[in-house]
Amino acid sequence: MKKRPNGNNGLLFPNPTAHTASLTASPNPPKRPSTSPSSRPGILGRRAPADPSPPWAQGGRRQATDESGTQASGLVQARWPRAQRRAAGGGTAGGRGTTKLMDLPGPRWKRGKDGKDFAALAAANPMSMIVAELQASLRDSKPVAILSGDGKDAVLAVGAHQAALLNRAAFGRAVQNSGDEKQWFHLGPEEMFFLCHALRCITVEAENKKQMGEGELWDLLTSTSEPFPEMYKAYEHLRLKNWVVRSGLQYGADFVAYRHHPALVHSEFAVIVVPEGKMFGARCGRMKVWPDLLCALRASGSVAKTLLFLTISTQNCELRSSDCLEQLIVHERMINRWIPQQWREQQDKPRREEANRDEQRQKQCREKAIREEQEDTRIA
Repeated sequence: MKKRPNGNNGLLFPNPTAHTASLTASPNPPKRPSTSPSSRPGILGRRAPADPSPPWAQGGRRQATDESGTQASGLVQARWPRAQRRAAGGGTAGGRGTTKLMDLPGPRWKRGKDGKDFAALAAANPMSMIVAELQASLRDSKPVAILSGDGKDAVLAVGAHQAALLNRAAFGRAVQNSGDEKQWFHLGPEEMFFLCHALRCITVEAENKKQMGEGELWDLLTSTSEPFPEMYKAYEHLRLKNWVVRSGLQYGADFVAYRHHPALVHSEFAVIVVPEGKMFGARCGRMKVWPDLLCALRASGSVAKTLLFLTISTQNCELRSSDCLEQLIVHERMINRWIPQQWREQQDKPRREEANRDEQRQKQCREKAIREEQEDTRIA
């Protein structure tokens, strides 16, 4: 059976990075979080300004206290109706209807054929450094991206060095071509605008060779795709925190977020973008009912991904220009299922460890008493 290609288009990938689970990059390999809620990554959970709020946001910023008295805040703990908790595989704890905080699964690093440690490879080559190197190289070469006929995406011609950097930074997808010194990359709308607007390292031309300014490009992208403003804001939000962002269509999500290059690690988050505010119009009706949430939660759980909601909100912002991006606010919410059996085992584990320590201490005390008694008998 042929193996599925790993997405690096046959190019060697000498380096890639590690981010912390708090959606920020770190030069060291990430560690699996402990069972204490206080050690969880700092992904914020805030009450959305919309009213009424969707079911997954009804928990707001409640605090949870574990058995040791440690408090954890900032993670969403939605208060689910009893029937919906049962449908999602949840339950109640002591008759209470609040969900419990769960441990994050952590990164799932892939393994090379020769047993190469991809986690160490990623830690040695942070994604932030790769993107910075790509930005500097593209600014020097000044490449031009050519829009497609419908204006939804573009192709970018680069040299061999820039092609390797684009591949390492996981931007776009290489297009096979022959007889041309240039290498071509297909860029999605969010990728194209990110390289043009955020990194400012490429220029964009229409099919008629007319160079497009940032305002013209924004108008074109928003006219061809109504949800482009919130989708781009979510993409930029994750990319600036050094997460690799790819389409999540095959997982029933808007995006999937990788800790590093997809050739080295599996994606950790299935990302769903939810706009809130009158400026977004009818698009704000997404994820307002429990079946939508449960379907997304089940789908992400079946492929070992954490469901991450990015709520894009604004109070008074016109979406007519890219200037609105500075006023759009991104709220991060992780949604996890509460599995009663798993929670019970997590609570019982410290008790078993403490019981084992007590048993060891008692055994040492008995052995010490026996030795002292034997010494007394010998002296007598």
